[in-house]
Amino acid sequence: IYEEDVLLWQETYPAGDVRQELKEMKAWCAANPTLRKTRRGIKRFIVTWLSKEQDRRHTGSVPAKQAGEQHAFVPTEF
Repeated sequence: IYEEDVLLWQETYPAGDVRQELKEMKAWCAANPTLRKTRRGIKRFIVTWLSKEQDRRHTGSVPAKQAGEQHAFVPTEF
């Protein structure tokens, strides 16, 4: 991913924090290695992710993340 890509996505999807979303995508890909994206398909994956996130934030179904906001992980037993 190049900086010019990030700048385009920030302009296209202003409701979200593109850099934070990219970190979340990286973590998701690491946690789901069998669904890892190819060089050819990664940009489509990113745009789809950002588009869905933009829609959720725009409709108000998910509150926008506050700068520096962190969520605690609470383990559960199954």
